[in-house]
Amino acid sequence: TDEQRDWAVAVGCPLQDRINEKLLSHGTKPETVASVLANGINERFCSGLFGNGCYLAEDCGKCDQYATVDEGRGVHQELHDLLYTNCGLPHPGPVHYILLCRVVLGTVSY
Repeated sequence: TDEQRDWAVAVGCPLQDRINEKLLSHGTKPETVASVLANGINERFCSGLFGNGCYLAEDCGKCDQYATVDEGRGVHQELHDLLYTNCGLPHPGPVHYILLCRVVLGTVSY
């Protein structure tokens, strides 16, 4: 869609139409962010209303049901060190983590 192309341009990520490449969002809990950043999204550890799988959405608003709040109050210290402390940044307060993912969807065969 035009909106996806706008996102791709905004983040400097040109997409390839021939392989059906898209930018999709993935909402996750604070306790899984460090693992996702280290290992990628793994369908065996992602679950939702339709069972295990990698849930991705065109609309970031759809991710809010999966992205729980990180208040930054003493929990998830490894994550806070990785994203904030090690970069010389303070934790910004209540945060939800939504990842922008470059995804190859391929083609559909009937």
